[in-house]
Amino acid sequence: MHLMEKFIKTKSGLEIYTESFGAMNQGIFWYDVFCKKLSDSGYFVVRFDHRDTGFSSVIDYSSNPYNLLPFF
Repeated sequence: MHLMEKFIKTKSGLEIYTESFGAMNQGIFWYDVFCKKLSDSGYFVVRFDHRDTGFSSVIDYSSNPYNLLPFF
């Protein structure tokens, strides 16, 4: 299992601790029946594609730079 721990600092100075772990496969590899079993067990499932893979839009980052700072 791959575990990544990270602190994200907001503009207001708050630090948010995050953890992500697992195979890091995009959403198209998470089958509906698997997600349903998780949700039936009481978990909330969010299935997504990584940027530019799967069903997500492909973005030209040279003309549209990727930046999370506006969200904080």
